[in-house]
Amino acid sequence: MASSYRKLSLGMNVMGADGNMVGQIKELRENDFLAHRPGKPEIYIPFNAISNIADFTVTLNIAAGQADQMGWEQPPQAGSAAA
Repeated sequence: MASSYRKLSLGMNVMGADGNMVGQIKELRENDFLAHRPGKPEIYIPFNAISNIADFTVTLNIAAGQADQMGWEQPPQAGSAAA
């Protein structure tokens, strides 16, 4: 599964499992990526929340509306890429 993360690239669309838009990839990190969300705070989405990567779209294993309840507003402390 880790090799599939190499398919991620900046600007890819991020969709919830319900087909609704979450945002776009702004930054790729070691174990997660930063998603830009127009009108909402950016969030750090862990790779283990990805269910599919295809056609310049990342699909998460949660509904788009659940992203705000996941606690992803701050980067994770363990395993984050050093700046």
